[in-house]
Amino acid sequence: MIKSLLLVIFVGIAGVIYTSFSHGVTSPFMSFAFMWLLLGFILKYILKRFIRRKPRRWVTSIHNGLWLSYMLNATLGSIIIGIINIAGSYTDLLYGQLFVGLLSLALYLLLSIVLLWTSH
Repeated sequence: MIKSLLLVIFVGIAGVIYTSFSHGVTSPFMSFAFMWLLLGFILKYILKRFIRRKPRRWVTSIHNGLWLSYMLNATLGSIIIGIINIAGSYTDLLYGQLFVGLLSLALYLLLSIVLLWTSH
């Protein structure tokens, strides 16, 4: 729990430092990149409390893989979009990694609902 909080704080501080040296140019993707991590840790904490029965190992592996994919792709995608926006460039290709992260989040939540439904 402490490591999770430290990671969220680190990403938040890194975004603030990067934005402060950007000569007044800001990007909400950079400023709020820590929110993807915070959301992920909160979701995992809440869902762990409600899934009572331990699923099979391969299901747990897929569930954790989707969560990690969301955390990595959404956070790094947001940071990369923020850096490119602050630099003054734009391309739609940047949103691919963020999209993969959000797709992983949707699949993670769908599998979580299935696990919640089958554990009662």
